[in-house]
Amino acid sequence: MRKLIICVLAAVFLPLMAGAQTMNFENFYSKYSGKSGFMTVEISGEMIKIMGSGSSQVKGGSISEILDGIKYIRIVVAEEPSSSFGSDMDRLAEDKSYKLMSSMNDSGQKITFYFKDAGPGSSQSDFMMLVKGTGENIAISITGDIDITKISKRSGLGIGGLDKLGAME
Repeated sequence: MRKLIICVLAAVFLPLMAGAQTMNFENFYSKYSGKSGFMTVEISGEMIKIMGSGSSQVKGGSISEILDGIKYIRIVVAEEPSSSFGSDMDRLAEDKSYKLMSSMNDSGQKITFYFKDAGPGSSQSDFMMLVKGTGENIAISITGDIDITKISKRSGLGIGGLDKLGAME
């Protein structure tokens, strides 16, 4: 009898617990890829290198130095409002391996930037931007060997605080 009760409880609560878990960008991208009402784009590292070859110099070096480490860029756009897409974006943002870098609200749109450091022994980092609100909902992930402090220095944008990222663990 006890085994039956445990099995019934597991059958009822397991799907609920799985639904509350965070989602990684790869699963998110796969879920919406090819679905009607969603646009997905993947740009490979090779294409990025081709686009960056022969590019102009930027402050302190060339753009290709920044682009060479990118493995891929993935973009998902909800062309129409979708509650499941919005809740999946929330699940992406709940991933504790990402650190919130910046957030802003503009005309009913919330734009958030996240960064996941590669950690010791790995060179693959992830930069994620989520745009959510009254307009289009967009999720962008840039994955690869990303040195965000180098990007800040070379961009000439002077984004304050990015120089502190090296100390972030």
